[in-house]
Amino acid sequence: MLFVKWLVENGVDPKSVNFVEVTFPTMSDIIKSGGVDAVLTAEPFVTRMLNADWARRRALCGRARAHRSDHFLAASREWADKNAVAIKKFRDALAESAAIVNGDRDKASASIAKFTKQPIELVKATPPNQAEPCSKPSNWPGGSR
Repeated sequence: MLFVKWLVENGVDPKSVNFVEVTFPTMSDIIKSGGVDAVLTAEPFVTRMLNADWARRRALCGRARAHRSDHFLAASREWADKNAVAIKKFRDALAESAAIVNGDRDKASASIAKFTKQPIELVKATPPNQAEPCSKPSNWPGGSR
């Protein structure tokens, strides 16, 4: 959805784009083979592709708000009202993990490697993210809403 919005904002009709769904680990191979013209990927796959000789020779890489996740979680008001304790615990867990991501690169890298099944060397070679567990208007595209 965010990419379609980006296309529209940059004057491209999304209907003119043929979208093909592929897994993150296979993106490097499919773009290298010419099966697709471009991929929309994330770390650590961006760094892995940029470190490949073929990619350095022919890749055009743009990063939208580099080193920041573009995701959100939502719930209906009815569910949120019934699950206030769970929401508080979830928010507390996000804040705890943000402190680790932002303050302990080794611990964060080890966790990312474990759960993504990526080699620790690859994870450490990727630019670190800055976790911001609370949505603020200053973090939104355009600065506010």
